[in-house]
Amino acid sequence: MAEDKRNYRRLPLQSTVFLEVESRAETGEGQSTILRCRSADISERGLSLGLERAVAVGAVLQVGIDLADEGFNTIFLAAEVVWCKPGDDGWRAGFTILHASDSDFVRWRALLRQLVGEDEAG
Repeated sequence: MAEDKRNYRRLPLQSTVFLEVESRAETGEGQSTILRCRSADISERGLSLGLERAVAVGAVLQVGIDLADEGFNTIFLAAEVVWCKPGDDGWRAGFTILHASDSDFVRWRALLRQLVGEDEAG
């Protein structure tokens, strides 16, 4: 079995996630290409998603995580695709969340620390 090298605790969270796979600048049109996905689990520095199609490993994408069901506003992040493989129903991909200055990275970290604390309190 492969060694788990994660530094942050993963939480199972089923949320709607939007990935901007092509920006307006890339498409040359008036709108971006957005994929609607589902999260499988999240951590302070990563997440895994179920996708309709493959995404390129190494791509840095804009991510919107809809947390309304958990009582929070949507979080906008930048994330790099670290793996992508076929899954049972479409594709699965893993992302590293990047500390981008124009993202909600600080708010995301605080939210995850709050959720981990609640999960441990039980």
